[in-house]
Amino acid sequence: MQWRRGEAEVGGSQGGEVGIGGQERRGEQGCLVILGRPKPMAETTFDISWSAMTGAGARGNGKLISKMKTTLLLLLMLGMNSPAQNKADLVGTWKLVSAWGTGPDGSRAPTYGENPTGFLTYTPEGRMIVIVGRSDRKRLSGNRVTSSEAERAEAFSTILAYAGPYSVDQGKVIHHIEACTYPNWIGSHQVRTMKLEGDRLTLVSQTALDGGNAVLVWQRMK
Repeated sequence: MQWRRGEAEVGGSQGGEVGIGGQERRGEQGCLVILGRPKPMAETTFDISWSAMTGAGARGNGKLISKMKTTLLLLLMLGMNSPAQNKADLVGTWKLVSAWGTGPDGSRAPTYGENPTGFLTYTPEGRMIVIVGRSDRKRLSGNRVTSSEAERAEAFSTILAYAGPYSVDQGKVIHHIEACTYPNWIGSHQVRTMKLEGDRLTLVSQTALDGGNAVLVWQRMK
C-alpha cells in the first residue's frame, strides 16, 4: 500500500485537518495528528495525539469533536486487517467431527447419526473432494444392482460424496460441483460459510428443504 498525504476539513472552512503519512496538519480550532507508518495495510499502526480533544480551540465545540472522532474511526477501520481465510488455509485433509442440521426454530438434529464419518480434502491446485455419511450403514444383501430397492434407497440416503474445483471469497468457500452422488447438485455452486479456529474448521450452509442450516465441523489431519 502506498501512503498519500491527505487532509480533511473539520469544524468549518478553517477547522483542524487530518494529516496522513507522518505529517502534522494544524488548524485554528485545534488539531488531530495521525502518524501513519509506511507499512502494508496488514501491519499499519497509528500513533494518535488527542490535542484537539483537550486544546482550547476545541473546548465547547461539540460538532468539531464529533467530526474528528468520526474521521479517526474511519481511518482506523481502513487500517484494520481481519484474518480473512484463503485457499492456503484450507489445503489438506480434514476428518469429520460432527454434522448437525438446525431448524429455523432453533431445533437441532444429527444429519448422519450420532457418530458420522467423513473426509474432506482441499488441494493446492484448487480442487476438492468430500464424502460424509453414517458410520452404521447397513451392508447390502447383494451388489449395487441386485439388492432390493429399499436397501439401495437407504444406502443412497445415508451418504453424500462430491468433487470439483473450489474458490474462496470473503469468508466463504464455494464448491463448484462436477461429480456427485446426488445428481441434482452436479453443475451447482455450493456455498459454505467457513470459520477456522486453529485446526478446527466449521462449514455452514443453508438447507433448501426447511430454511435451516447444515453445520459440519472438521478436524485437520496431521
